[in-house]
Amino acid sequence: MRTSEASLCEGVFAATRHLETPLLALDLTQVARNVENVRSAFPGIELYYALKCNPHPAIASELARLDVGFEVASSNELRMLLAANVPAQRLMCLHTVKSTAFLRELDEAGVRVLAVDSVEEIEKVAQLAPHSQLVIRLKLDCRGSRVPLEHKFGCSAGCAVDLARVSRRSGLEVVGVTMHVGSQCEQLAAWEEALQACGAVCTTLVAEGINVQIVSLGGGLPVPYTDDVPILEDIGRVITAAAPQRSGSSGCRATIEPGRAIAASAGTLVTTVIGTAQRADCSWAYLDAGLYHGLFETLPAAGGLRLPIEVDQARGPTRRYRLAGPTCDSLDTLPGYYELPELRAGDRIAFRYAGAYSTSMATWFNGFEPPTTVLLASTEQEEVCCA
Repeated sequence: MRTSEASLCEGVFAATRHLETPLLALDLTQVARNVENVRSAFPGIELYYALKCNPHPAIASELARLDVGFEVASSNELRMLLAANVPAQRLMCLHTVKSTAFLRELDEAGVRVLAVDSVEEIEKVAQLAPHSQLVIRLKLDCRGSRVPLEHKFGCSAGCAVDLARVSRRSGLEVVGVTMHVGSQCEQLAAWEEALQACGAVCTTLVAEGINVQIVSLGGGLPVPYTDDVPILEDIGRVITAAAPQRSGSSGCRATIEPGRAIAASAGTLVTTVIGTAQRADCSWAYLDAGLYHGLFETLPAAGGLRLPIEVDQARGPTRRYRLAGPTCDSLDTLPGYYELPELRAGDRIAFRYAGAYSTSMATWFNGFEPPTTVLLASTEQEEVCCA
């Protein structure tokens, strides 16, 4: 673990030592810093936050203050932001399969930019949200991403043109395209190929007489958990070279909708060892949070992420451990082995970069509570909990 990460964890441990775990310690200063980093790496591209990543109201409030838009996918997400007085003009829905009730709510709220990738969805939108402006979601080869998305969403380049024609016949306005390279995309080549495909479709749509006003780049910006990944500046250079704004019509906007790159490094999941055991393969430590309570993405099928770990008040030489959650379910075991100092019941372990897809995907399975979220008030000298 890098020195800066270790010192930050020390501050988190000190600030939360009086609180029960599991908890997610959230640093809004880091959220704001991440926004600044994304905007710096992608100049001229409008930033929208994928709310599903971590919908905590404090994050939403901070992002609204920073004039970040939001990408929503459900009625509850929409209602939360409207209740927080986020203007409908700062919202878009890029989920391509929306319920009839959700479509009605989007239309009534004035959220206009919606994604589609099928004739069936276009028919629903035409009936229930006729004021919508459509962006067509492209199907991409998501190689290089930890969680590919091409099987559930998206259409081919040729199909995109057909859908644009169907939309116009249905009385709907097509305003652009949207894409997604897959969650935690770790290859620059994937961005290059995706942008080439996106540009080609935009050129065809413009030739069809469609005013391409929006090119949505989706999410997928990677976070350096424990492996090297492309830095934001390098991805930004690839996107700048592709000039997605110039792929469309005159005055075309480009947007990007990350979640992980905004929230991950702002959260530290603090857990407590509730028991240990020596078994045939190695030592085992059982935590009060596992796959069902904040660490779902450590599963290979969910990305296989390995978050940096630090032990509070570590003692002795390291040994080989398996880490498991508190539930009565053998699946609730983190993959792989961890070299950690000697652990005892009551010790605290922090998982860094845990602000994304942790609390938002946590459950009450087996009666164990999901992690609570506490805010950290940062100063130059220390971090202290605040209500």
